[in-house]
Amino acid sequence: MKIVGDNSRVITLPHVPSKIPRINNIIKRVLKLSEADVADQLEETFLLFADRHRNLEQLLIRHYERVSQYVVKKETISNSQKLLIGAYFTMEYSIESAALFNPSIVLHPDQSLLPEGSVRFIMSLRATGEGHISSIVFRSGILDKNMSLNFDSESEYVQTPQMVHDAFYDNNLFQLKLKDLKAWNETSSKILNSLPEFFTHEELQKSIREVFLDTDFTPDSWTTTTIHWLADSNYKIRFDEDTTLSGRVIFPVSANESKGIEDARFVKFTDEDDHITYYATYTAYNGRRILSQL
Repeated sequence: MKIVGDNSRVITLPHVPSKIPRINNIIKRVLKLSEADVADQLEETFLLFADRHRNLEQLLIRHYERVSQYVVKKETISNSQKLLIGAYFTMEYSIESAALFNPSIVLHPDQSLLPEGSVRFIMSLRATGEGHISSIVFRSGILDKNMSLNFDSESEYVQTPQMVHDAFYDNNLFQLKLKDLKAWNETSSKILNSLPEFFTHEELQKSIREVFLDTDFTPDSWTTTTIHWLADSNYKIRFDEDTTLSGRVIFPVSANESKGIEDARFVKFTDEDDHITYYATYTAYNGRRILSQL
């Protein structure tokens, strides 16, 4: 059996220029358009892309929110203008255009209504697209008594999850990890020692800002970058409940894995109360260094 990638499996990604003046110029150009022009461009956008993306309107609003801080007088912006601004800051990405490989297979939690000698499985694969950026995709199916793999039909759409930072970070564990990364020094000590035993992402950002505002202290920029990198390495993702396994892709969302999520290996764990959890180790790569993740 040969599993091949499908170039038509595309996702949307935010496409935000690194320079603020460019962001401002794009927003200003959209806001100068008449209502009729906005409507025409939106209609064309949905005609071209709505059949390739699930909940396209929701995705465009999400991308608008990425740049909404640069919008003056937000209260005067119509929903159509928000959608068009979001469209201007959106790009498509073909997740399997370069390769689809490194399969890993585990038993599906639902083994009901199967023929004798058959099991239902979940397969994870490493998908590689343009720029050699890797993500994790999934397939499901049945392995029959003759050892033949029968895959379920693939979802028409592919969806990325929403990222949610950990509610709390353990200060002691955070410090230990910084020491492993050779980033425990006066700067990190000043930042972490001002935080409680368990702290939030927002509290960490506030502590970092306060260190930079201290005129009697010059923080080490590499250390603060490493702290940001470590904090962003710990997050949760959330898919819409009605998306199928094959319609889900775990695409890099944090800086530490910006160049790829590589070689995930899932293992099924069953607790004493029969609750099932799947854990996977993978390699996060940001173009310069790697980090083993769970």
